[in-house]
Amino acid sequence: MKPETSPPMDDAQVPKPRIRRKSKPGKAALREIKKLQTGSDRMVIPRESIRRYIAEVVQGWSTDMRVSGEAVEALRTAAEAALTQTFGLAGALANDLQKKDTVDLASFRVAANILNSEHLYGTAGVASGSLTMPLGV
Repeated sequence: MKPETSPPMDDAQVPKPRIRRKSKPGKAALREIKKLQTGSDRMVIPRESIRRYIAEVVQGWSTDMRVSGEAVEALRTAAEAALTQTFGLAGALANDLQKKDTVDLASFRVAANILNSEHLYGTAGVASGSLTMPLGV
């Protein structure tokens, strides 16, 4: 018995390969940002990563010290808030002063200096003249 063969297909019946379309630059990043912003209970810093980092820092002080899960979550929340505040200010500085949409190292340093001087002295760093990093660097 001969194996069955399918009848030959003409050009109109041959399925065309699907063309994978490339998304526009930045579209995937915006999609990820929206996904992270919609979930209010989701944090960017992974729980296990920050737990390991905290354990490493605590071991430098004492080998028999333990950190509770609540303390790890509190530190994680504080770190998220500090990073969010710093990146927000750096984005505003890059947008307003340098007319850029991208946060670069200079705007991040200026933002960190401003927030640090506000924390230490209770004033904005620009008004008190305590900035050490010029804007153009």
